Parts: sequence; structure tokens; C-alpha cells
Amino acid sequence: MDPGAPRRPFRHLAIDGKCLRGSRDGEVPGQHLVAAFAPTVGAVLAQVRVDSKTNEHKAALELLGILPVAGKVVTGDAMFCQRDVATGVIAGAGDYVLVAQAVRTLLSCNSWDNLQ
Repeated sequence: MDPGAPRRPFRHLAIDGKCLRGSRDGEVPGQHLVAAFAPTVGAVLAQVRVDSKTNEHKAALELLGILPVAGKVVTGDAMFCQRDVATGVIAGAGDYVLVAQAVRTLLSCNSWDNLQ
């Protein structure tokens, strides 16, 4: 990004999980993180570690608890297509776009009917 460019407010937050490359050691699983990325400014705003006894979805809830999402659009893949994730975004006065897998035909049909 050009440091002299005028600052633009960002509205989009992308939530995604990644395993840290090189963090796996034999049978010991690698370190897994869930991060909130702001594409407009090209920066990770926050990230939390996924505990070995839980999953990305629970870590995303923790992340939503520390990020101000008011006025933002939060996106995520099928892993985050959970009612409590959507509720957390709405509770923070944000909006969301969560991608459901194609195999969830009933969900897709019901969601489409609600949009019309």
C-alpha cells in the first residue's frame, strides 16, 4: 500500500483459520490460529490460538468478543456457518456473509426463500 495514500475506512473483516507452517513436530499437531483480516488495509487485526481440545468455530467466537464489528461485514467459510457465530456478529452490530457448503441443500433452499 502507498503510505501517502489517503486512509479509507474498512468495512470488511474476513475470518479464517490456518495451521502455522513448520509448527508440526512428528505426531504433535501444528499450532492452529483463527485470524481476522481486513483486506482493504491489508492487515491482520487480531488472531487467537485454537485450543487443541476445541475447533476454529469456538476460536472465532472468542475473536468476535475482542473485535469491534459494528458497521463491518464479517465473512467466513463453511467452518463458521454456525448460528452462534452469526449471533455474535449481530450482537456486535455487524453484518455477515457465511458460505454454506453445497451439500447443505436444505439450508441453501431455506436461506434463499428467506431472502426473497
